[in-house]
Amino acid sequence: MRTEIIARRTEFLLLEDEWKRLYGQSEGAELHDGWEWTLSCLETLRGPEPELFVIAVYDGERCVCIAPLCIERRRVGLLKVRSLRPINHGTTPYNHFLLHREYHIRDLLQPVGEALFERRDRWDFAELTSFSSKNSLTFLLRQALEEKYSVFAAEAAMTTYVKLPGMLKRSKKAVHNIERRERGLRKKHQVDIRIDVPYTLELWRQLVEWNKARWQDSRFHDPQYERFFEKLLDRMNRTGQLSFSCLEIDGETECISLDFKFGDKIYGEMMNSRPDGKSGTGMILTHRMLEHFALHGVAEYDFQEGDQEHKFYWTDSVRKNYHFYVCGKNGKSAYLAFWTWLKVAARQNKKLNGLKRKAVALRSGLNHFRKGSRGSHAENSGFA
Repeated sequence: MRTEIIARRTEFLLLEDEWKRLYGQSEGAELHDGWEWTLSCLETLRGPEPELFVIAVYDGERCVCIAPLCIERRRVGLLKVRSLRPINHGTTPYNHFLLHREYHIRDLLQPVGEALFERRDRWDFAELTSFSSKNSLTFLLRQALEEKYSVFAAEAAMTTYVKLPGMLKRSKKAVHNIERRERGLRKKHQVDIRIDVPYTLELWRQLVEWNKARWQDSRFHDPQYERFFEKLLDRMNRTGQLSFSCLEIDGETECISLDFKFGDKIYGEMMNSRPDGKSGTGMILTHRMLEHFALHGVAEYDFQEGDQEHKFYWTDSVRKNYHFYVCGKNGKSAYLAFWTWLKVAARQNKKLNGLKRKAVALRSGLNHFRKGSRGSHAENSGFA
């Protein structure tokens, strides 16, 4: 097998056909691994000249593995580092490598690991975030990396999902209150529920407006993130993977849901209700959506990350996601290993939080005197 490193945007764009072909042949591929999602992210969120580190593995002329990574210059603790991260980080609950289903995962990870080691002078740290427990890759990747590096693992946000055929077989008692609420609403109002309707700019803008109004920390307050979604929705609409559903009361839209389609699975991306509207409309719409998708052959509805109570009304099935932090092989590795251990351990032991706060205070004090710190655009990792 041979390995190529794609470092520039122009080289990345030439990978489109091979990416799409491998995507269709991959083991355990997710919606977010597709070309449309990654390209939209690259165009809007990674800067005009992103520093790519995409590893492509070939068996002859066949592309059998793609690890879509990029390098971001950011701060971890006291240090500025070159951090390897998935291109899609921050936009999806699942990150993944594309792996051809006809090959053993370990055989494909070996050349990926060799490429990382041979080019260890180009990176200091790796933040491989949101790898799902549903994929064997997650655990085999950690095992492969631990052979050469200090690797720290931390649990990320869980994701919830429901197997739809099983849901239909359950007792109606599970949704009795929701059905009763819907009947009461219909007695007093004209209620119209539309599932899997075509994408319109009006629906999308209304959904974003409600999201911003409800959540002060909504990522849609960031124009770049909103632009990312607009590009993504346009591409997903053209591939037939976009689904909107809405609930109207007396001719006024009260609740909107945005979902993505992938094979026999639906991903629930975002749902919001009118801020001053009637309560319970989200649960009514969700109930009707799940029924509709189940009757149309959808096997699974993925609520994605988050432990909100309403998700567990429908299911108690969860998947764990993991973050892997990898310390490179250079003069920064000892410090990064210590800081990473401190960060991960602090999550598990509240007694260490005081020590962590002191370290952060020390860093803040040093930053005041550090030469050249003023005007720096190095991103604080949130890991620091």
